[in-house]
Amino acid sequence: MISAASALSAYSVSKARGKKVRSGELPEFLEKTAVIFKKYGITQKSDVLLYVMMPFLGIFMGATALIAGNVPASAILFLTPVISVILLMAARKKKAASIFQKNAYKLYKYILNQSYAGVRPSEAMKKMYEVVEEKKLRRNLMEACAKYSVSLDTDILARAILENIDTPEARSFSMTIRDKIFESRDSNLMERLEQLMFNRYFAYIQRATDNVKTRCLIAVVLLCSVVVVMVLIPTMLDVQNALNSIFTQ
Repeated sequence: MISAASALSAYSVSKARGKKVRSGELPEFLEKTAVIFKKYGITQKSDVLLYVMMPFLGIFMGATALIAGNVPASAILFLTPVISVILLMAARKKKAASIFQKNAYKLYKYILNQSYAGVRPSEAMKKMYEVVEEKKLRRNLMEACAKYSVSLDTDILARAILENIDTPEARSFSMTIRDKIFESRDSNLMERLEQLMFNRYFAYIQRATDNVKTRCLIAVVLLCSVVVVMVLIPTMLDVQNALNSIFTQ
């Protein structure tokens, strides 16, 4: 079983390696912004500064173009960085949500299996990050588990998880922890919970498989289109040359 000291040590190492935003390292405005960005899977200081500075850069360039009297260019220069940040943040959040959704079943399964084996759920939750392979999610869970190892407070663990990722699956998992469902020892409830999470995991795998099939189909269609064009162009040129030779005789 992992000790509180070991958990805190692992947590400190992980934060040092990840170079994540820490309290007091940024101005108050950027620190509040960083808290919001963490829910989008954005934790690097450089990323936070980039996403904050891009809209200001757009405002500056847009104002410069407006002063010069170029209204269309001003609108484009202002909107492009803002739209880019919105799209990039949406993509990051979608990726973070997808990663947690992929690993949610592993977390449930690990805690339930440890409980069936006689390990206390509170001890299993301290080490649940070990079943996650994705580095950023593993680091976030390690941070949450370190806080839980010291406090043994499920509310703190639930809040720590939602600080880094706020998706339906993460909220459901945090609610399960906060309501002490893992510690209920109700076998019927545990079985229903495991089946529910397996169904969600299976649906995720099915969607991922369908996406791969769709991308493969699009790639095949594009490849066939290129081949058809390569065959048709010489044929059309030959036909055109033949028609030209007939009408010029």
